[in-house]
Amino acid sequence: MTSLFWRQSIVDRTTHLRRLSLWELVQLFYFPTQQQSNTGVALMQWLNSTDKTAEPLLRFNYQAIYETKDLIGHDQFWPAVYKLILRGELVTLVQLLTQAKARILEHTHDEGLLLLIGVFLKAATDCSLAKANAKDEQAHIPQQTLRSDVSHFIATYPSLSNIGQCILEGMAVLAGDEKVTARLCETPLEGFIAYVYYGSSNATCSEIHALADQWWSSSDSASMESTSLDSTQAVVRGNVQAMLEDQCLGVWGRAHLTDLLVMAGHHGLKEARQTHVLAYCAVLLQHGLWSYAMDYMSTCGEEGKAMMRKTPRQVPISDESTAKALLKYCRRNAMEEENTWIYKTLGLLLKESNALSSALYYFDLAGDAEAVECVFETAIQHYAATDPTLWFTPVDYKTLQTQLEALAHDDDLTGYSLVGAALAKHTAFETTLVRDTFFELFLLVFQRSPLK
Repeated sequence: MTSLFWRQSIVDRTTHLRRLSLWELVQLFYFPTQQQSNTGVALMQWLNSTDKTAEPLLRFNYQAIYETKDLIGHDQFWPAVYKLILRGELVTLVQLLTQAKARILEHTHDEGLLLLIGVFLKAATDCSLAKANAKDEQAHIPQQTLRSDVSHFIATYPSLSNIGQCILEGMAVLAGDEKVTARLCETPLEGFIAYVYYGSSNATCSEIHALADQWWSSSDSASMESTSLDSTQAVVRGNVQAMLEDQCLGVWGRAHLTDLLVMAGHHGLKEARQTHVLAYCAVLLQHGLWSYAMDYMSTCGEEGKAMMRKTPRQVPISDESTAKALLKYCRRNAMEEENTWIYKTLGLLLKESNALSSALYYFDLAGDAEAVECVFETAIQHYAATDPTLWFTPVDYKTLQTQLEALAHDDDLTGYSLVGAALAKHTAFETTLVRDTFFELFLLVFQRSPLK
């Protein structure tokens, strides 16, 4: 499967990955697993596994940062710190801040800065431990303490250096500050997930939907809107209808996603489900998968049933096995008119291939006396032409032809059984050893006749 995936074009691979990402996000909100105890943590894991545009562990040159003597003065240090916070990479953040504190001790005696970096390191460590124990209800990020610390430092050190301001902003994100998080993130989605991760990680899915509406309504987030995130934003905001418009889902994705959501209790999507399932049925029919298509149609109310009744006439019947399979399905669904049409269609197919006894059998099931008479006449003419003396004299044939003409005006659909009687009377079947198909043809109809 992997090798086939990488043989696809870049556009196809991108579409596939996007579809997979969207599907996993829907599952996170609407079909959570037993292992998903914390939606905020699950959201952060989803973001880091699907959105690689700002991968924190690969984007920055950490080796160069660590090797710099003035570590916190490196131009990539604070962008790396913010990205690690926004992506929940707290273990790496703690390691980086530990090194930063050690370098500050070596090169400065700024007590305010040392105190501030120490508090920042402790906050990052506490958050890291809390997230590591996310399943423990007693474990939580000390947001209130963090907010108090940030307020205290702002009041105590009104003229903080740029480095001090950077530390306070990092702590504000850890404390769940909406405005600071929105300013530091690269995309609204990244910012919102960080905001939930630190500030409301224990929120329910409905609460997260409400927070998302508030987040995307803010001016900061609105100005950062990205069309590539429209569908994921719709899921996070609980707007499934908007998410279904994403073309990456395809007809299969839309049909099955709405089907699952309706089964999960989202009855407001019933109409959308029916629309998308029937669209998927049309695709199945194009690929010859009519039995699967009809199974789906049977779940779509009256519109689906109406489409089912039209389906047999859309199936190319090229052999008897296809017709039998279609007949079996129609019988199971009490589609009597469609049964009759299939009988006639198969009868014509078999007649064209000169399988006259089988053609007669299906015309008889269809109740088509005219077609049965036609098959009889074709058979009689054929055998008379090959060896007339074996079958009947010219006088007998003339009598038989008269019988056939009379049957053409007979309103009784079983009237063709008289042909059998005529043959028995005029061609002396009791004394003539008749062979193969013609005898079977006669016997078949004669046995099925009510005038035995």
